Amino acid sequence: MKKVRLDQVLVERALYPSREQAQRAVMAGEVRIGEQVAQKPSLLVDPKVCITDGQLERAVSALTEAICHSARQPEGCASVRPGLAAASPSEVAKS
Repeated sequence: MKKVRLDQVLVERALYPSREQAQRAVMAGEVRIGEQVAQKPSLLVDPKVCITDGQLERAVSALTEAICHSARQPEGCASVRPGLAAASPSEVAKS
């Protein structure tokens, strides 16, 4: 499969509205490819690669925090650990 620039993939997935904003996020260390922080917006990646960004991690953390502190706290509810935002729902349930 042909590889594509990381900033382009971020825009195609609607994680950022423009390549310029995607480039800024990468340079700020907010974008991860798997477990590693992306270093360059020009990095060539497989278009299907697992990408997470700081916005996603903050949203998952805020949602989890709200659920854990609601009146009906689910059994086994735990705080989100760094890097867990990219985990599957079954991995989150195990934590």
